[in-house]
Amino acid sequence: MELAFGTRLLLIVISVAILGTAYATEKTPSPFEIRFYEDYMVVYREKYYYDRDLSRKEYDKFFYKDIERIQYKKSIERYNIYGLVEWEYWNYKKDGTLSQKSDGHKKVKSMCSFYTSNLTNVDYKKWFELYTSVKVTITE
Repeated sequence: MELAFGTRLLLIVISVAILGTAYATEKTPSPFEIRFYEDYMVVYREKYYYDRDLSRKEYDKFFYKDIERIQYKKSIERYNIYGLVEWEYWNYKKDGTLSQKSDGHKKVKSMCSFYTSNLTNVDYKKWFELYTSVKVTITE
């Protein structure tokens, strides 16, 4: 059966809308810690939620010399750290347990980010500039 152009277009729009809402995930806050050491810093997340089916324990290690830049996006209250990172993670299983062995360990040029909307009492800019000697860029 042939459908008119308008009908086909309407079906495509409805299909995209249905798929978009079916796969949309609710944003879940993921607690994190930033630990500063003499030569490096660690962004540690006990449980980071990617979507309904994937959550991980993550450990991101940045040597200060390998950090290219740190950016704060004011409009969305998010810090982005760019540079060479040693990234290790463990996937949570469906029953909520972790493997004893990590699921991935890589050293890659990448970005690590975190949101600060619920953490207004911490001056991350001050701490990053103090420990890393990298000036934090603030954008709208």
